[in-house]
Amino acid sequence: MKIFTDALLSAAFALASLPAAHAAASDPGAFGICEHVTWSASAAGEYENRDTAFARCAAAGIEWLRCDVCWQYCATTTGIWSWGQIDNVFASAESRGIRLLPILRGTNPVTGGEAYNDLDAWCEFVRQFVTRYQGRLCAVEIWNEPDISTFWSGTATQFATLVQRSYAAVKAIDPSITVVLGGLAGTPLDYVEALYAAGAKDFFRRNEHPPLHLAKPA
Repeated sequence: MKIFTDALLSAAFALASLPAAHAAASDPGAFGICEHVTWSASAAGEYENRDTAFARCAAAGIEWLRCDVCWQYCATTTGIWSWGQIDNVFASAESRGIRLLPILRGTNPVTGGEAYNDLDAWCEFVRQFVTRYQGRLCAVEIWNEPDISTFWSGTATQFATLVQRSYAAVKAIDPSITVVLGGLAGTPLDYVEALYAAGAKDFFRRNEHPPLHLAKPA
């Protein structure tokens, strides 16, 4: 499994200008970036510019890209699955030899409710996604920064349960897919301990974020 860095895309683009000797000395498959290529013009417009982003990643020797796949944007308010935008992102990535690490997260598109309040519906979203893109996925990440309220309003125990259910849903379809724990905001050891205490430790293989803010032990 590759190591991902939560870096700015512009920093990755700068790598493209490095001399060939520098590029040859590194393994390009060991680098990835986070870029919101599924976000449309209603946000930052990165979806519309995805082909340029993937072309620059390829030129920089970057082979992995971490991006959001939000539940509420993958179905209509009446529950009809709608994968066109995600299909286009996969196609654009693959045309440049870029592999995706999708971040599965979001709210119920029908009710607007939180995923932890409707785990059966959430797991159906996970199953639908994995089934559709099976064979094109090495890994899926469950949520993003669940330790901060910006992304997760529930408890650590509720997130641990969601991880367990998600893991089972993924593995039932394709046991070869690696389940990645949602990248945390820094390294909140108390939150990790709470996840382990709630039984999450056997239901993921990796954590995506590096320890950028690890505090020294007291």
